[in-house]
Amino acid sequence: MADRKLLTMLPSMLASALLAGCGSTPRGAPPWEGSPLAGLFRLREARAARISSHDRRGGDQDHLADLGPGATAPIAEIEGPGIIRHIWISVSAEEFHLRKLVLRMFWDGETRPSVETPLGDFFCLGHADHANLIALPVAVSSDGHAFNAYFPMPFRARARILVANEGFEPVRALSYAIDYQILDDPDALGPDAAYFHAQYRQEYPCEPGADYVILEAQGRGHYIGSNLSVEQNSPGWWGDGDDRIFIDDATAPALHGTGTADTFCDSRGLRAEPHGLYYGCPILTGSPAPAHAKGDRATVFRFHIEDPIPFRRAIRVAIEAGLGNERRDNVSSVAYWYQTEPHLPFAPLPPVERRLPADARGDQEYARAKTTLRRAREIGRLDAGIRALQAFTEGFPDYRRASVALLKLAGLWKEMGRPDEALATFRTMAARYPDTIYGRIGRNEVLLAEKGPDALAAALADLPSEETKKILRAGRGGGGTPADSAAAPATGFLISGGDRPAPLATEVRVNVDEAGLHIRARMDEPQVYALRAAVGQRDGPVWEDDAIEFFVDPDRDYFGYGQIAVNAKGTVWDGLGDENETGRAGLWDAKVVVSIARGEGAWEVFLTIPFGDEGLPRPKPGDVWGFNVRRHRRAGGRDELWTWNYLAPEGLHQPQRFGYLFFP
Repeated sequence: MADRKLLTMLPSMLASALLAGCGSTPRGAPPWEGSPLAGLFRLREARAARISSHDRRGGDQDHLADLGPGATAPIAEIEGPGIIRHIWISVSAEEFHLRKLVLRMFWDGETRPSVETPLGDFFCLGHADHANLIALPVAVSSDGHAFNAYFPMPFRARARILVANEGFEPVRALSYAIDYQILDDPDALGPDAAYFHAQYRQEYPCEPGADYVILEAQGRGHYIGSNLSVEQNSPGWWGDGDDRIFIDDATAPALHGTGTADTFCDSRGLRAEPHGLYYGCPILTGSPAPAHAKGDRATVFRFHIEDPIPFRRAIRVAIEAGLGNERRDNVSSVAYWYQTEPHLPFAPLPPVERRLPADARGDQEYARAKTTLRRAREIGRLDAGIRALQAFTEGFPDYRRASVALLKLAGLWKEMGRPDEALATFRTMAARYPDTIYGRIGRNEVLLAEKGPDALAAALADLPSEETKKILRAGRGGGGTPADSAAAPATGFLISGGDRPAPLATEVRVNVDEAGLHIRARMDEPQVYALRAAVGQRDGPVWEDDAIEFFVDPDRDYFGYGQIAVNAKGTVWDGLGDENETGRAGLWDAKVVVSIARGEGAWEVFLTIPFGDEGLPRPKPGDVWGFNVRRHRRAGGRDELWTWNYLAPEGLHQPQRFGYLFFP
């Protein structure tokens, strides 16, 4: 703890070393002087001040609230001369806000910013990711939510700091504190005090065959470091590229590195280890990290505090994108430097959608497609919603939820009565995502359409439980008594969230006749006397008792479904699930008929669900529905949950993991 506390104090103790002519070291001091600690005992000709987001009314609302999309907040307007010594910021906002909020700083009345960078990247956090880091000029804590900068930032006449919301939702809370020194002597800074600059750049993806440029500046000054963020577009190690720094008019690099990891003070790859004062790797994804797989991300930083790189007329800092510029990853960076004004105008920031990492861009586009779908439903133009989903699945095939979007699209084709288009979509799912649950759904649907349920049952027979989808055959006729029909029962229940068999047997039979769908469930229970049956009100929380739940997806769109739960008292809860934004979610209120029987070593549920407006659609011979069953056992003194078809650990409402109910 003592070491960590010291590290958090060091930036404020040492930052003065960056700025010649301000504070304890004489102007024009030779480069071997100016130890960060050497001048702490000297008296200062300055007054301390702070601008913060404290509640002016004396309350506890110490933040700026409701900074809307497209709005800009001036968080500091300071008259000079002075030096900003410390900036602290904390934000509560929408996902990926560290790339959506932009920090801009202006010195002495300039109209073009000297600092322009997304908020997270300024503090060495790329990809809109959150992480902790401790370095000399920046420190981030509170799991990547408290940002500190200690770069000394001098200004002679005026300083302005702005935060712009380029996101899609209002910022819920923006808290900040800016500590600065007011210099009473108007000439205290002197002519050799340079201005602080920071610029964000990106290439998504890198230009083939060319170095990635971190900084191009003209004027006199010194480069003090950068951070670099890489999102991999292909597998493999991306960090063999050399850095090359060209100074003034030189055609050959004055500084030529030996590889990216070496440039950022590591070796033989990168590690997300405790950071040094001048370098670190706060972000490194992959399992095990670093995996160097497609989609993996890294952010590294290095500060030239002890070894700033001066330039008199110009500087160009670049790095190879892989060995010999062979890679085309998504690369972004922030360069930090001091220089005299004027500086070269910065290129416009890329649009916010282009700054987001691949998953985040996919999230935004998927959200837009779903919004279009919802609005299309409202005006009766479902075809417009389908076009939006099609465009998304074609534009973001590698997005983590593109397979879900394709399944959603197949369900929409079914809803519109266009089975051929639905089948074509399932074929695409099977080909594009073969090793996922969605690829298996696509393969199952194609097999069902081409060869029927017997062929599907044979294909599924030897698969592991988490990949299979069981098939239950309904009986026909029999006067609504499934036990008397030829239908085989659904058995082999599993402990929910895994593939271990349930310790007690559960059997479910389904039969169909003109009256409706009849379900008979028999649950082995050695402690029938201890059955919990407390809930007696319709649509109460019957799952808190010993209960059994049935799930049906008649159109097999894998998103909308009906759910009926019955407890040991015979009380019913029923509802409609809706994951395709059809507007049908809510209570069902089906006109079901239920009876309960208790016997030696078991209890039974008899359930009839009518066809028509008050229940389910009438199945035709050859129809296949999605179907699943879940049993809640409380009698043993524990809450035990068992399912017929495998369910992933994350929850029950997964129509993609229902089994099949076949109507011969």
